[in-house]
Amino acid sequence: MNYSVGQIIYLLSKKDIKVYPVQVIEEVTRKTIEQEIVSYVIKLPDEKETEILLDAVDAEVFTSIQDV
Repeated sequence: MNYSVGQIIYLLSKKDIKVYPVQVIEEVTRKTIEQEIVSYVIKLPDEKETEILLDAVDAEVFTSIQDV
């Protein structure tokens, strides 16, 4: 799935069945001889505004609250 920098997406946690709004703050593209890999950095809604790779989060991703 492709996201835009600045876009708000929603994570449905698999642990505690909660929905978290997060913001995509960076798109990282890596090109190798064999493939191109796109990953995204998100900002979590915690006190420290933690930045983490979207792939590292154990949650389902939705692009709108209606889809959740």
